[in-house]
Amino acid sequence: MSNRHRWIPWLRSHESPADTGALEAVKDAQQGLSQAKAEQARAQQLARDLRAIRQKNHFSEAIAAAYRGEHP
Repeated sequence: MSNRHRWIPWLRSHESPADTGALEAVKDAQQGLSQAKAEQARAQQLARDLRAIRQKNHFSEAIAAAYRGEHP
């Protein structure tokens, strides 16, 4: 190695900063994916609950309309 390259840190190391950054990015992405998968079941349950509430509201509106003699 020449004297010129001795003072350039990324030429001395075996791992370049780009490799380190890429590895950190992959690690962060994997952690984010794990968190999203963990929250997916909760989000799906919430969506089912909201759908059931919406359907119950439409049902109660139809009953109220029928009680008033209106066509739903």
